[in-house]
Amino acid sequence: MTTRLMTVALVSLAVMSWHSAWAQEEAPGKQIPEGQINAQQAQLANLLYGKKYLDPYMVNFLKNMSDMDYDYEGDAFITDANPTRLCISNLRYNISDYETNILGPFVTLRLDEALPSIMGLEDGFYWSELSNIQRNNNQVSFWYSPYNQTPGTIWLSSADEAAQVEQGMRYLAENCKGLW
Repeated sequence: MTTRLMTVALVSLAVMSWHSAWAQEEAPGKQIPEGQINAQQAQLANLLYGKKYLDPYMVNFLKNMSDMDYDYEGDAFITDANPTRLCISNLRYNISDYETNILGPFVTLRLDEALPSIMGLEDGFYWSELSNIQRNNNQVSFWYSPYNQTPGTIWLSSADEAAQVEQGMRYLAENCKGLW
């Protein structure tokens, strides 16, 4: 009789554990680790500031210039990656270093004379829109949903710094999904 009682107790315990686990999975709403998301956004802001950056928009713009046989040179650098809200940060960059021969082979034009010096998305950079994050030595490339055809690339000071940025981007991309 005690074996039978013990078996019933074990089966009951297993059913209650299964039901409890199922109820937790089905519980409405996602637990949002706000503190960790905020900390990760702040860490990325510090790591990204001043780094060379090629935005997907600029990749397309510069490709079009090349297709029209315009030469260009220069780099863009991140001037602001500070958080604006949970899961949204600025990602602004300065293009004043770019020059092109758009006016002819002997006359150069700075891109910031034709475009604003500081570029970036007006609403901010939504971390939930990141996908396909890849690291190669000190570079981190990623796809951002408004520009899915073209990756953006950030050049970091070292491979270790790039690993931190990749890890931070992956964390935000995963934990910010569904928030915005």
